[in-house]
Amino acid sequence: MLEKGRRNRIRIGIAYQTRIPRLLSTPHTDPDEKSTLLWQPISEKNEQKLNTFLEIAVTKHKYSVEQALAFLISNENDFNAATNDLKLWAPIRGDKFTTDEVKKMVDYSLHEDVMDFVKLKEHVFPDKSMGSILQCYYNTWKMNS
Repeated sequence: MLEKGRRNRIRIGIAYQTRIPRLLSTPHTDPDEKSTLLWQPISEKNEQKLNTFLEIAVTKHKYSVEQALAFLISNENDFNAATNDLKLWAPIRGDKFTTDEVKKMVDYSLHEDVMDFVKLKEHVFPDKSMGSILQCYYNTWKMNS
């Protein structure tokens, strides 16, 4: 607090300035640390290979274009290795649920204190796999809450 009778004022002069020390050391940088290259433009001669790779990935293996490009990036733009990797991994495929089926699932979950997926499969969706029921539930219900 200010004493009575003293006015606020800006203090000027060397006694009121801070002393900033010189830089003590340089920040640690790792020369091996590199950023991740996400995409490198394809040359015109490889554009046909890229189109063929994307066509195989999307039509035959049911990947999205983004997933297929991720395979290509992870294989350092090696089309043969990326094509071989497509066979090793499978995209998540679930049974398609109609809007009415999703509404049934939401209604069921609202009327139950605890979500019992076994009962849900037995009574509401006997023709669907448990994995697809879980996937649909979490994609529509949990992601939106």
